[in-house]
Amino acid sequence: MPTLRRFASDESAAAIIEYGIVAAILSISIVGGLVLIGANLQTLFTGVVSALAQAVAG
Repeated sequence: MPTLRRFASDESAAAIIEYGIVAAILSISIVGGLVLIGANLQTLFTGVVSALAQAVAG
């Protein structure tokens, strides 16, 4: 019975789960932000390449 009481009062597992949830939320946010930035960068570089091509062509 003392083992069961000790297990019930142990909160370290709950803290580990909470840290895992926070890490998952941060990871999803970072990936989402990078996806949005990546799309904008692709548009920017496409415009730069087009401008350079027009400048070289004439």
